[in-house]
Amino acid sequence: MFSSPPLSFLSGSCQVEGWSSTQISYVSSPPLRFLSGRGVVIYPDIGDKLDIICPKAEPGRDYEFYKLYLVRREQAEGCSTVMDPNVLVNCNKPEKDIKFTIKFQEFSPNYMGLEFKKNMNYYITSTSNGSVEGLENREGGVCKTRAMKVIMKVGQVLFAVL
Repeated sequence: MFSSPPLSFLSGSCQVEGWSSTQISYVSSPPLRFLSGRGVVIYPDIGDKLDIICPKAEPGRDYEFYKLYLVRREQAEGCSTVMDPNVLVNCNKPEKDIKFTIKFQEFSPNYMGLEFKKNMNYYITSTSNGSVEGLENREGGVCKTRAMKVIMKVGQVLFAVL
């Protein structure tokens, strides 16, 4: 049986357990906080990078299979990837590490590259349930059961007064 280490949100020395087989690595100040029912909120600036890592299986731990999507707010809140999802990474290879890096840039030199605007929110979620059979689920899944969501507030400041 394949296994994987628990998913962690890493920020300097802060580590918050939440998801099970994927790591979201982002250095921030203040540290990342897992919000019950809402997921994790990060505040990247243009030029920052975000690594999503699906670690290879470890002996003695069950591997969890996930497909992560970049979605609109309504999709993240409703835990649905049915309408026009953008697949970011497919964590479906327990025999090897998978790493996907998001670079927060306003313009991408790549035709299919991601582009981000300041003062906009972006959302990552997974509607898979962790099993290989549930990898292609398009509704519910760990988005609903574990709040597997990342809210990215690009170019915004925590506690800013508007």
